[in-house]
Amino acid sequence: MSSTETDRPRSTVLGCALGVAALALTSHLPPASASTLPQGFQETVVFSGLTQPTAVRFASDGRVFVAEKSGIIKLFPSLTSTTPTVFADLRTNVHNFWDRGLLGLAALGDGRRNLGRLPDPPRPDDRRLRRGGTAFPAAGHG
Repeated sequence: MSSTETDRPRSTVLGCALGVAALALTSHLPPASASTLPQGFQETVVFSGLTQPTAVRFASDGRVFVAEKSGIIKLFPSLTSTTPTVFADLRTNVHNFWDRGLLGLAALGDGRRNLGRLPDPPRPDDRRLRRGGTAFPAAGHG
């Protein structure tokens, strides 16, 4: 029997033992409590029903754009609105896995009332080169 054949069972047993120990330690931790806000501040839910929101941008006319990690950009006509419309559905163009997805938005201040999508930042192990983003005309929406 080679040394690698005897090392595999040991490493498997060691890995399982470490996993059980980590689980036992984390199961006895107290639940996280809400943070205390500074005096004069209050916490208010403005929009609910969103799935992994990653960015919020406010247009000068009061509209609110919310990006979800999956690639959907939702448009709320105002901060008091409770029902969004889908402004853009980019799910077929967004790599939504683990820490990747639609991670940012930019409201372009060029007078054309456009909303731009920022590309995912390249990772060191990513051989593809990404440049630019996509601009969507926001006039007429909302």
